[in-house]
Amino acid sequence: MSKKTTYIHETNSLHCTDGELHIYYGNHKEEKLLVFNVEQLYKDLPFIINQVIKENNKMQKMHLNNIVNELKEIDYTILIYVEDCSDSINDTL
Repeated sequence: MSKKTTYIHETNSLHCTDGELHIYYGNHKEEKLLVFNVEQLYKDLPFIINQVIKENNKMQKMHLNNIVNELKEIDYTILIYVEDCSDSINDTL
């Protein structure tokens, strides 16, 4: 039997009923539904929370590193020119 992977980027709505968590996702024309048994989900929550925190920390570090690297690439000499021009304008006012 082949395995099928479903990637859920964003959820459209969440609600619980009759011991189940309903997660709606996908575009509104072809919305899909994922259903969890809340009792089993509750048992899995410690692991899920731990992994989500670890992965989120990795992603935040990566984004911060990208920002720092891009800031290193900026040619700040243009800011000196802009400041000189604004000083000249302020002097004439």
